[in-house]
Amino acid sequence: YQRRVRAHLTRKNNAFTQFSKKNYFSSPFTRDMGELNLRVARSLDSIVKLELLKQETKDKIGNIWKEYHKDKSCISAVIPSDTFDRLLSLVEPNPMFIVPLPRQNEKQENYLEMYYLRWDQNLCSFTALRDYKLLGTQAKPCLLMMHYTELKKDKGIVLMRGEIDSAKLQPAQAHILANLFQLFYFDSARYEVVKTFNNDPKNFNFQSLFKYFGSTPPTGTKEEKIDHVTNKDKKE
Repeated sequence: YQRRVRAHLTRKNNAFTQFSKKNYFSSPFTRDMGELNLRVARSLDSIVKLELLKQETKDKIGNIWKEYHKDKSCISAVIPSDTFDRLLSLVEPNPMFIVPLPRQNEKQENYLEMYYLRWDQNLCSFTALRDYKLLGTQAKPCLLMMHYTELKKDKGIVLMRGEIDSAKLQPAQAHILANLFQLFYFDSARYEVVKTFNNDPKNFNFQSLFKYFGSTPPTGTKEEKIDHVTNKDKKE
């Protein structure tokens, strides 16, 4: 009898796992990292079975989204609608910035590597600044954070998935970049630095970034090149 009970519970749990992790999603989590900047899913219904997902509560949708992505080579988040609205009010008028990612070299010395951030139609991209200076808009990003708003009105949440180029970035580092993005846009003092970068680039100073980290610019980084980066994007 106990064996029958255990077998029944095992079948029930397996069915629940399959339902909760797979049936809501349209296709397996696969992507060609060489085409990362072309393969990001622009709509939620290309990832999930949207009508099925809409039948669930806000909390369950959030749990399904986080559970599905927790073992994937990506980052994810569930953002309340009011938080996302505030983010839009900050990032749309100032859609570009650079964020410093703390790293260590082979000698275990700490340094900051700069990443160019750009927001465009709910997509936040991060590109190594050295690559952007060399290739401009042809440079491939190492992190793409897409914000899906299809459930915003009915469920009060926005789902985010961040695609990572694992050859350039680890998930833990992607989390740091995402947190720095929030830090500089939501903190009023740091946001002043963001506004200067977008609206008065000639007066932008790297030290306004590094003072928050207690570090110095990585080798080869020069302040005078930032004006070129900002103005080039504003012309496009």
